[in-house]
Amino acid sequence: MKGGNQERLCVACRKLRKKERMIRFVRVGGTIEPDFSGKIQGRGAYVCKDPACLTAAKEKHFLRRGLGGPGDEEAVRKAMERLFPDHEEVPVE
Repeated sequence: MKGGNQERLCVACRKLRKKERMIRFVRVGGTIEPDFSGKIQGRGAYVCKDPACLTAAKEKHFLRRGLGGPGDEEAVRKAMERLFPDHEEVPVE
């Protein structure tokens, strides 16, 4: 089967989801960036395309732990702006 397993584990909710329902974050040059194309070289971590998972990933620093390096807050902010332009941020408890 070409492409192998198309499910990925969300670093925030720890659920397996289809790759299309996730956004990939990659460590690039020492910082973390969202990979909307899915083609950036490097180690990646996946988060559900869900405001709650993205917020949890940012506030609990799941991306920083998974990928190492700073920039997880800015990376999630960029992803939220692109995926949910009208979304108001709510803190995670």
